Amino acid sequence: MKYSKENNSDLILLRIAGIFGPKRLPIEAAQKQTALINPLEAPLVNHIYVRDLISVALLLAKLKSPHKVWNIANGCPQLMGSLQLLVAGQTGLPAAPNESWAEAWQKASAMKKEFMSGSKRLDINRLLTHLPSFRFTSMEEAIQQSYL
Repeated sequence: MKYSKENNSDLILLRIAGIFGPKRLPIEAAQKQTALINPLEAPLVNHIYVRDLISVALLLAKLKSPHKVWNIANGCPQLMGSLQLLVAGQTGLPAAPNESWAEAWQKASAMKKEFMSGSKRLDINRLLTHLPSFRFTSMEEAIQQSYL
């Protein structure tokens, strides 16, 4: 905000979902079989592949739009733990066991508790309207690309 004011430039705020990609995959959790919240209790979380995030940010920087706040996510909210399950599946590891929401809460870090506190679906309709030809990388393909 300070830079924008000092340089008389437009300010764009991005509300970014959970970023994943190279060096940002739950490989260790999949290997350690870190328990996942029971799917019937698991909250929804939003994700964005880091390379998609970069592309979207560049496109938005070039876009002349009156909108100043953008929700950035892949548009496919998943149950918490889905990324770990996909990583396990693609690396040949077995799926981790499930635990109750209450058990997960007892062990959770402050950051994880923040994610667990609410089931969220980021509305990216404005983004899709202004960038209609942009195609997000599927989570499966993004995980494969993250190993390169």
